Amino acid sequence: NDQDNPAEMRWVHLVLRFHHDDGLSLWIDGRVYEPNEGGREAIEAGIDNWDASFGLALGNELIAAEASEAERESGLRPWSGIIRAFALYDVAIPMAEIGRSFERGELPNPDL
Repeated sequence: NDQDNPAEMRWVHLVLRFHHDDGLSLWIDGRVYEPNEGGREAIEAGIDNWDASFGLALGNELIAAEASEAERESGLRPWSGIIRAFALYDVAIPMAEIGRSFERGELPNPDL
């Protein structure tokens, strides 16, 4: 229930990293996230079964594009955030660079 647990109003630095040796990891504010059991299973499953027909959507992109006006007004899948920056790399960002990029407040540099 969003009324019982409202979202924090602060910037959050998120990195989803995949490396063929290290697997999949989620980083929040420069620190690796330790998931609960259900989340751990999803992370350990990796991305080998990713359906290439699935697109990548940020915020409410799909809802905004495909929902009727009534659905949008109903608050279906509400998004009330701002995405300040987004990057997708074709290499795994070094783990040490993830923490440094959070400290700098910048996108990670894949060459470090």
